[in-house]
Amino acid sequence: MVAGATVVVVVVGGVVVVVSAVVVDVVVEGVVVLGLPVPCRSLISSMMP
Repeated sequence: MVAGATVVVVVVGGVVVVVSAVVVDVVVEGVVVLGLPVPCRSLISSMMP
C-alpha cells in the first residue's frame, strides 16, 4: 500500500513538473516570438477546468 502510494505521488509529481515546464516554455516562446502572451493565456485558460 505504501509503495503504491509512493509510486502514485512520484508519477503525479513528474507529470505536474512536465506540464508546468511545457506551459512555461510555451509562454516564454509566445512572449519572445509574438511580443504578446495573448495566445498563451488563451491556451492556458483552455487547459484549466
